[in-house]
Amino acid sequence: MNNVALYGSSQKILDLYLRMKDDRNVKVEILIDRDKKLTNTGELKWKTIIYDLTELKHHGNKIFAIINVDNDPELTEKLRSLNLSDIKIISGTSADFLYRGQENKDLQIITGELKNIADNLSMLFDKEKLLDEILRFLCDKTGATRGSIMLFDKKEKVLKVAMAYGIDRVLWDFIKTPLGEGIAGKVVENKEPIIISGSPDDKTFKKIRKREDIKSAICVPLLKENEVVGVINLSSNADINAFSEKDLDFLRGVSDVIGNILFASKKFSEFKEDSERYKIFSEISQILSLKLPIYDRVVKIIDYLYENFSVYTSIVMCSDNYGFEVVATNYPIYDTADIISDNTIENWVYKNKKEVIFLEPEKDFFRGYAAFPLMVDDNCFGIVSFINYKTDGVVSIEFLKDLVLNLSQLLSLVYHKEEMAEQSRFRDFTEELTAELSLMEDKVSFFNYLLKRLCDELSCSVAFVRVYDEEKKAYIVKDCIGFENIVSKDFFQIDRDLTRKVLKSKSALFVRNTIKDREYGYLAPTLSSFIIYPFMVNKDIEACFSFYNKKGTSKIRSFSAQDLKIIQDVFSRSLSILQDLDRKLTSSFENYTDLVTGLPNFRYFEKRVYEEIARAKRHNKRVVLLVIELQNYERFLEAYGKKFTDEIIKKVAFELREKIRSFEVVARLNDNKFGIILVDADEKALEVIFRLKKVFDKMAFDPKNLLKGNVCIRFGYSRFPDDGEEYDELIVKANHIRG
Repeated sequence: MNNVALYGSSQKILDLYLRMKDDRNVKVEILIDRDKKLTNTGELKWKTIIYDLTELKHHGNKIFAIINVDNDPELTEKLRSLNLSDIKIISGTSADFLYRGQENKDLQIITGELKNIADNLSMLFDKEKLLDEILRFLCDKTGATRGSIMLFDKKEKVLKVAMAYGIDRVLWDFIKTPLGEGIAGKVVENKEPIIISGSPDDKTFKKIRKREDIKSAICVPLLKENEVVGVINLSSNADINAFSEKDLDFLRGVSDVIGNILFASKKFSEFKEDSERYKIFSEISQILSLKLPIYDRVVKIIDYLYENFSVYTSIVMCSDNYGFEVVATNYPIYDTADIISDNTIENWVYKNKKEVIFLEPEKDFFRGYAAFPLMVDDNCFGIVSFINYKTDGVVSIEFLKDLVLNLSQLLSLVYHKEEMAEQSRFRDFTEELTAELSLMEDKVSFFNYLLKRLCDELSCSVAFVRVYDEEKKAYIVKDCIGFENIVSKDFFQIDRDLTRKVLKSKSALFVRNTIKDREYGYLAPTLSSFIIYPFMVNKDIEACFSFYNKKGTSKIRSFSAQDLKIIQDVFSRSLSILQDLDRKLTSSFENYTDLVTGLPNFRYFEKRVYEEIARAKRHNKRVVLLVIELQNYERFLEAYGKKFTDEIIKKVAFELREKIRSFEVVARLNDNKFGIILVDADEKALEVIFRLKKVFDKMAFDPKNLLKGNVCIRFGYSRFPDDGEEYDELIVKANHIRG
């Protein structure tokens, strides 16, 4: 409902207000009385009455339009001088017509006033109200006993009733006149008006319906840019000469007015649907403006469409180079990983930029499947698909097409902005990563750090890195992330088999969805999605990375082409850093000693583990691997600095060496981890842990309490042969810190 003000003389304002007060389309908010005679009494008790336009400045934000009751020619200039030119001005003549103030006027004058109405009131009132009033007025002025406005449906090639007077409302939907048939059909075909006196001639009109109650009729085409869009029908049951050429000229002029009103918001028959569509598109726009990740906003749109229209939806957005990808769906039978795989309809729609629609015939609502490209100009940046297999529905395929057009515009803006932000974020990520990698002093640290950062970036559940060992001529597991997420005892063998395949082919292996994959379907549900990617230097594989099972709270559980490109870009940027490190290591003396603690380093520890496992196998002995970790090392380093941190590391190393038998190996594995090899041991592992724990509980790791006591030593262990018979299984399980 729009608020209006009435401006003019006292009596005219009062008369118009009394005729308008019950209208549900507009609300008379303010009366501006130039005569200063109106007061808050009677019908005006609760109305705002002012006596000068200058007072409107205090109420201007409430008013959409002013009805110029006296048609004051200076009103426009007066409003401009008060900086109120945004308020619309509606002529008093237009309002007077709509509320039946003038009855006896020349038809030519009335036609001019109707044009004024179309310009002024079509922006304020419901189109149905305007057309209903105009149609009734035409019947009154021409003496017609009934009338209708019919619109031409291009698809069905028939005329349908959009508004009628003197015809029962329930009959409107049943009245359909084909092109060329009857009076109205002939008018549309010839684009010329017709006056009928008496019964129409069967030879002149095809399939004319005999109507005893109609003695004369007049039919005028509604033209828009020389194209017939409908007709005005008037008829009389009183006189065979009810209509004249003067009436015909009058209706010709009125037809232009009706055309303007109809096309102020497309066709009248679609007006209500357009209003609903505007509401829907507005609400979708509001969802996309939320400060949430783009995936969450897309999911909210999908949920909104299901709640309001009961259609399942999938939305995919991706760039040509797969730099940024969004995939979301609520299909109960559709995995997100399938949507843009090579053999899907969505993939075909994306590549060919063409829609695909399967509809159940003879349904007046959407029931079936439809997929549309998301287009901006001639570029496709995604796909939207819908499915409804229920026995009822509330939307048409035409509505969905319009929805996709609007979604394309809205999503393209959001997607482009997110893509730019993602590119900027990834650029910062790679710059930080390469800066950290350049500080690494050996290959194992280099690849272990690369694994950790990529695992975080890709949000994977489990990840391995294998690095080539020159002495053993084999690829050895150097680190595992997410050991606690391994649920199958066959996992290690699966990983070895997949890695061998990649090492042999020297190319990445990417499976988006094992359930749907013919070759790797047997891996489900242990593995749902994985990427095995070799790190190549020239033509040689220096390391091999394995990433398994996407994790997170979102509906996406599969790796994407975007993830594959992230690995590719990171490896490409890291290659020169590794080559520099190789040159540095080659030119320096490689040894087995950690420079800070004087203990053996990881390389020596690894070598001795292999030797002790081989010895234990020959002599049927047991071996225990202990891993000791200083928790929150990075926060500790940030709080106390490297010098003090190194002193703490030295103390830990000293206590470990003191409490472990001299013939057993104690080594520093990385910044905050130590490893111990207990030979000829069994349950003694727990005794050793208990003994060490008592020692470390007495150490002051956080003397200034900067970390609030959140620094401690924790332990993990594995036993040969109980926990595995190979190095990679034992070291991974030992790294699973327990307490």
